[in-house]
Amino acid sequence: MDDDQPDRAVRTLFQPRQERAAPARCQARVAITADDEQALVDGILSMPAHGDVTAALTRLRDQGHTLTALTNSALKAAHRQLEHAGLEGYFDAILSVESVERYKPAPEPYRHAAVHWGVETHEMAMIAAHGWDLIGAHAAGMRTGFVARPGKAMDPALEGVPDWHDDDLSRLVEQMVAA
Repeated sequence: MDDDQPDRAVRTLFQPRQERAAPARCQARVAITADDEQALVDGILSMPAHGDVTAALTRLRDQGHTLTALTNSALKAAHRQLEHAGLEGYFDAILSVESVERYKPAPEPYRHAAVHWGVETHEMAMIAAHGWDLIGAHAAGMRTGFVARPGKAMDPALEGVPDWHDDDLSRLVEQMVAA
């Protein structure tokens, strides 16, 4: 194995998703064109926010909470998604796993967010609609809130995850703020 091989593997792993998808297109049994891929990427990057998000983020900001978006997406894509959804201005920081070269639910991204703010992970809370994300945040020491979007559910056998749970983000925030 040459010395560049591990670096090449890391660079490949952290390429924007549309670049990583190209080899899969060659292995698919269904013909997927570059235009199909681009349409999918464009759709993901332009999804609207859920109706309860703006009110919940406003409440948190008005109460002085520091808000951070932590994503497995490329940083450029995260900015585009949040901007399109009208949410970019609500966040004090937008962080990507690109900084630590490990995808969530590995502990490094959650620890990176804490280091970014100069706090310990137990001083932070993660809100997500993905159980795997909350499991990772919990394992890293964060408190967790699960917003049960349609089709999303937490494994009831998990103990201690999440700390708070609701199917409406505004009500979930109410629970978290009251705690």
